[in-house]
Amino acid sequence: MSNHLRNESFYMKAILLLIGLLMSNTLLCQKISGKLIDSNTQEPISFAHIYSEDPKLGTISNDKGEFNLMIAEGNDGIRLVISHIGYKGIKLAVKQDTSFTLQMIPDVVTLEEFTIDASAINLARTIFEDLKSSQMEKKFGKAFYRQLSMKDTFATEWVEAFYDISYSTAGLNELAIDQARVAESKSRDKNDLHLSSINFGYLTGIPIYSESQGGIASPFSASYFEDYNFQIVEKLKKSDDILAKVSFSPSSGLTAPIRAYGSFIYNISQKAIMSITLFFDSSLGMQVNQIQNGMRVEIQNPHHAIEFQFGAGTKNLFEKITVSFSYDLFIEDKSYPCIVKSTLFVYQIDSKRDKKLFKPNPQFDFFNAFIGAKYKPRFWKDNPVIKLTKEEEAIIASFEKDNAFGSYFKGKKE
Repeated sequence: MSNHLRNESFYMKAILLLIGLLMSNTLLCQKISGKLIDSNTQEPISFAHIYSEDPKLGTISNDKGEFNLMIAEGNDGIRLVISHIGYKGIKLAVKQDTSFTLQMIPDVVTLEEFTIDASAINLARTIFEDLKSSQMEKKFGKAFYRQLSMKDTFATEWVEAFYDISYSTAGLNELAIDQARVAESKSRDKNDLHLSSINFGYLTGIPIYSESQGGIASPFSASYFEDYNFQIVEKLKKSDDILAKVSFSPSSGLTAPIRAYGSFIYNISQKAIMSITLFFDSSLGMQVNQIQNGMRVEIQNPHHAIEFQFGAGTKNLFEKITVSFSYDLFIEDKSYPCIVKSTLFVYQIDSKRDKKLFKPNPQFDFFNAFIGAKYKPRFWKDNPVIKLTKEEEAIIASFEKDNAFGSYFKGKKE
């Protein structure tokens, strides 16, 4: 056979192989679509956790109660576990390429009269000791992060990213950005603050438990635990489990410059923490009082809300963190209400550490890290992990109208 024929045969095989790969990629996945609604009100249920152990898949429902999961072609089906703090858990087998609506039964009721044997301080001490004893137990996983910055109801910045992470009761320990995309409104004022990734810095800087937090006081810090007051404010029942909602506030003698207050929900029957919410009337180090472009720019009335939510199968380890930073931005004598909102949730737990993980320091430039990360448009298209609320869809539409996406969408495209 001549070299010409051999080359032609080689290229024909290569083309057939490529076509086969493209076809197999097209048929690789089948979609499972679902919608979750309240059995009493018929209202959609958002932020429910949907996951499968085999294969390991996971996502959350959006504000319409909708979710999607992609499973491998040829898989007869998977067994889903659906959970939400306010509803009874559901386990069901579903087949590939199917769509369904599922009613969830409310499962948390307020008990008007019910005796809880443990006092508030005893419950808090139990959590404190549990967090302390498991602080060195690291887990590895994959997480999705979204952040939105708004000024006077107008969206100015948008960040989305996928990470590999290690995490523990000490919070988010290490990370490696896998995919990210960033957009900024072209119509933003030149004096507006660039706050992209500012909340993500707080995710790595405010742990659930710590031996010491310097000048930041929180109830489950070894340095400040004894300086907090605890009070049971609500008694709840979920299925056969008894829950207690406990508020906490710093005592008058606590001298730390930044002090958290808030509440936690503890499952007494299962001896497990369900959520912790911290409030800070502080910018947590985001101080702005400067002359910018010849105009005085200043932040006033800062307020932070940070909520950790825990999963039933991952004791003392968070499944989801939400951060909200609101403030008034003064430019000369005019005030603009601003807010930076972000959500991070772990959608997959891994068995081993990713080689790329690193521990960010307080000076780490998240914004440039997001911009410099990989950005594959196909990776983001119809990704089952990414769910948008109606508000978020409208915000994305406003960015597209401003041509902030597309060619303006920053990131290293591949």
